[in-house]
Amino acid sequence: HRQNWTCLNCQAAVETPWAPEFKNRPGRCTNCGMFKSFQTNIASPKTKRPGRATAGIVPDTVVMTARELRDSNRSFQRGLPADVEEVFGPLPKDLWKLLLWGPPGGMKTTSALKLCSGLAKASGAVLYNSLEQGAESHQLSQLLTRMGIDDQNLLIGSIHDLLGVIAVVKERDIKTVVIDSINMAGNIDARDYSRLSRECGINIVLIAQATKTGQYRGSQEFAHLVDVVVELPGEGRYKINKNRFAECKQGNLPWFMEVPNEN
Repeated sequence: HRQNWTCLNCQAAVETPWAPEFKNRPGRCTNCGMFKSFQTNIASPKTKRPGRATAGIVPDTVVMTARELRDSNRSFQRGLPADVEEVFGPLPKDLWKLLLWGPPGGMKTTSALKLCSGLAKASGAVLYNSLEQGAESHQLSQLLTRMGIDDQNLLIGSIHDLLGVIAVVKERDIKTVVIDSINMAGNIDARDYSRLSRECGINIVLIAQATKTGQYRGSQEFAHLVDVVVELPGEGRYKINKNRFAECKQGNLPWFMEVPNEN
């Protein structure tokens, strides 16, 4: 079988070979440039052999001098609270990706909300996409209350598809998107989030779970594609396992005693 797809943005049509669970969905519309905007229509029986999608992302071509590249990476985020800067900083002003992972009780949600609140004040609107607890979670509401977070620029959502995320990003001029967690996001992979960051011009924070033995749960591709990897092993500790902007470090979370009983 082959699948017919229609771009929801410009109505352009494309036909791709059939694959289970729509994994061969076209990526970027070559007509309007919209990312993951295709919706499947009618499957017409033409062949019994499944194949691979031919449509894909057309990479942008960027040429600059070595000095321009060097100077473009000198601008770091300013205005973050000192405790947030201590753990997560320094971060560039835009287009960075961060992975935060650890076991239950490691203060992943608390730490992510601390970062979100700081970014909302310093650089613009933040979307916290709560896929585990939901946008109307009583537990999340209580945590925000205990932390004293009521930023107008911090939006809480529960959006399970990238098209929905893109719509909110454009409508509300979002600067940073947090996904809590990638383990609840279905078959969206690391490259999807990387394209989302690049094509929408936003920062990405990905939260991941840990196994019962304390190991990272998920594809290693996420760790490879992000700029910063922050491990929260528990007992109020943090460890930077990867950092493209500064030296790796470890220490105690400044807010460990301030916000107890996250889970």
